[in-house]
Amino acid sequence: MAREHIITGIDIGSRYIYTVITAFNPDAPVPKVIGVGKVASEGIRKGLVTNISEAASAVLRSVEEAERYAGVSASRAFVSVGGSHIVSQQSRGTIAVSRADGEISENDVARVIEEASAVAFPANREILHNIPSEFIVDGQGGLRDRDVVGMNGIRLEANTLMIGGSTPHLRNLERVLSENNIDYQGFVLSPLAASKSVLSRQQKEVGVLCLDMGAGTTNLAVHENGQLIYANVLPIGGDNITNDLAIGLRVQIETAEILKREF
Repeated sequence: MAREHIITGIDIGSRYIYTVITAFNPDAPVPKVIGVGKVASEGIRKGLVTNISEAASAVLRSVEEAERYAGVSASRAFVSVGGSHIVSQQSRGTIAVSRADGEISENDVARVIEEASAVAFPANREILHNIPSEFIVDGQGGLRDRDVVGMNGIRLEANTLMIGGSTPHLRNLERVLSENNIDYQGFVLSPLAASKSVLSRQQKEVGVLCLDMGAGTTNLAVHENGQLIYANVLPIGGDNITNDLAIGLRVQIETAEILKREF
């Protein structure tokens, strides 16, 4: 029997900070959730760190709560990233197929995606994901990575969606984790994580928008033909609706929140 691996995810939102600890067995289809922590956010506004010490304290409480349920410690974690600092742009890479017989290998697929990453990106931004949307073999497009491996060709091209985040903000998130002696295993774009959690393969094939409205931001992810073709994070969320109701109806924030949720 394969050995279980502990995988931890932390979602640092504007309203709450969630920590989920899972046990992953390679023989099982999905990881098993063994611990969850949820605390009110501090030091976070619209998905951005505004106070490192407050954010670190809130993350610690969330992680400790999840650890108590799971009975294990979380020393490493994947962290979701959102906020208006997220940018995306289309890119394209082209390579010559490496094998003499022209058969496309997985290494060729990795090379063409890497080639698509070698483009100018906005200043003070770094790449979080470079997601292929289409592969082209000698002019034949509409192919996916699992389709092109094993095909024959001379030239392999890839159209990709590059997603990046603010370098200073990402360093702030790293600092929040390091304050709690947590090594980050990687950053994951929030709308991408939400899509993988709730969308089926069929929905992604026919075309679907995954809309995740938080307190301070709203995440968008559009899939078509099984691929992510657009992602964005808007700096507005449920709190904006609550505040507008409170002003328009001249009621307390708490009352406006109840009205929003019920009606």
